[in-house]
Amino acid sequence: MVIQRARSLVVAEALLALALAQVGRAQQPQTAATEKPRQSTGAAVIIGTTTLRLGVPMDSAISALALQYDVRCEICGKDLRPAMATTYVIRGPNNATAGTLRFSAQGKLVAASKIWTPEERPYGEGEIGRILVALIGTLVSEGKRECSIDASEGHSVELKGQPPGPRTVFRDATIGCGDKLISLSVLTEADGVESLTITEEIGDPQEAFR
Repeated sequence: MVIQRARSLVVAEALLALALAQVGRAQQPQTAATEKPRQSTGAAVIIGTTTLRLGVPMDSAISALALQYDVRCEICGKDLRPAMATTYVIRGPNNATAGTLRFSAQGKLVAASKIWTPEERPYGEGEIGRILVALIGTLVSEGKRECSIDASEGHSVELKGQPPGPRTVFRDATIGCGDKLISLSVLTEADGVESLTITEEIGDPQEAFR
């Protein structure tokens, strides 16, 4: 199973590199004869059948998601005095986290995230490819043309007194397009077991405190 998961992660990284290249080409200026400006629909995250956009009222967002998911208040700021930001966690089958929501003290959505790989299992190459194609498609449909691409890698620190050995390695790649962020994170444990997390985010959680 470790071999299958590792192979899937290698394919995921290759597909992400290809997707990033496509985004880069989409940002290049076109000739006046062929350029057709896209109409931006605003950044959105679709969880199940619910489309979430920044500014949506808390009650309507929660009631819609509750038809398909277990939506629980993790930080219930509306019950505090003075009222503060409120955070909800969206859980699907097997209690897997499907996403999170952050609302301002005024009850408006300021940030939302969707986890495209919620299950703790190996994801096949076809699954990963479809996820990345769908995510790049959202950038196109929302008219996102100015995007930044970033990648990073890190590892755990050897503690004093411990024998040298394999470390946990963290690898991340992101596409940031205004108020939308797509991230792919690969975690390689010291024992060689790897996991993949693909997340789509809109907004800024810190807006809830401003």
